[in-house]
Amino acid sequence: MVRTPASAGKTTPQWRLRRPWRGGTARSARRGLVSSGAFVTGRTITVERTDDMDSAWTTCTHRPGGPEAGRRTAAVHPWSPRTVGRVFLTVVAVCCAAVAVPLLVNGVRAFRRGARSLTRLLALVAGLAVLALGVLVAVLAAVGTTVSTALLVLVLALAGYLALVFLVFLGAALTYGHVRVTEEAESLVVLGCGLVHGAVSPMLRSRLDRTLEVFHRSVAAGRTPVVVPSGGQGDDEDRTEADAMAEYLVTHGVPAELVHRETRSTNTRENLRFSHEVLRDAGVDGRTLVVTNDYHVMRTAMTARRTGLDARVLGAPTARQSVPSAFLREFAAVLVMHGWWHLGALAAIVVLWGAALATGMLPA
Repeated sequence: MVRTPASAGKTTPQWRLRRPWRGGTARSARRGLVSSGAFVTGRTITVERTDDMDSAWTTCTHRPGGPEAGRRTAAVHPWSPRTVGRVFLTVVAVCCAAVAVPLLVNGVRAFRRGARSLTRLLALVAGLAVLALGVLVAVLAAVGTTVSTALLVLVLALAGYLALVFLVFLGAALTYGHVRVTEEAESLVVLGCGLVHGAVSPMLRSRLDRTLEVFHRSVAAGRTPVVVPSGGQGDDEDRTEADAMAEYLVTHGVPAELVHRETRSTNTRENLRFSHEVLRDAGVDGRTLVVTNDYHVMRTAMTARRTGLDARVLGAPTARQSVPSAFLREFAAVLVMHGWWHLGALAAIVVLWGAALATGMLPA
């Protein structure tokens, strides 16, 4: 661009556009003016610089002997920072809606089916949280002050980190849940979950049915693995999960002498540790196959490695209506397992945001 003298009575410098300006060319700028309704002639475009770097007053001069120039008009570059920001916020709003609506629908359906515990209503809670995030982003963007803009950057950075971690977790969990594992094992450990009025729940039945498939296949192949139903008694349960599972297994063809109950555990780590003790007391050695639901496979495998248990983890299918809350619960559990790492990452984001404010990279 070559600077040209300012016209009489004007103090704003003018710039003659002879090469791409902010990613555009003279031809594309003229096309933009034509599409906006300006009468454009000639080949030379003069751009008058303003304080607003997202737009500029644009005029078109005419060639010698040509018709008069088109009228003065305002043109905004299609990829200006303001335009990019608006597109980005629109994408954020669409993503929030696309995530929040299915979660809210799933949560409301679970509530109507009688779910009242937080673990079973995580989809509803998460949907409300995502919806609140979208509203907060919209409000901060609409206010448009320097303070709201700085807060908007911080909110988007923190939410973006959590969203990225969740996407990584979801991809890993889905991969782990569908990995084929060898079913040759000397023992089968089936992890318990909540009972419904003292009987196995649909989710627990899925685990037990998968265990029965493996057991009967092993028997047909000439092996007789020991089965350990693992699960203690919840506060709202009248018997242990292990007792309910053992009853189901025996009813469906597993010899009672091959069923060794583990009745003390209250979480996944205790499931694996206490089941290992039961197998050791029974004199059973060798590889163990742990059966749980597909969403729970990754965390179970991580916990097994931490406890030093030689085990493979096999996933059972999860009912579709339970998938959102189940994966959200697992995500929260994995965050807690690596809590200090994630807190450190979030703190680093806040520190970088503060440094950007202090150095003038963000409005203060």
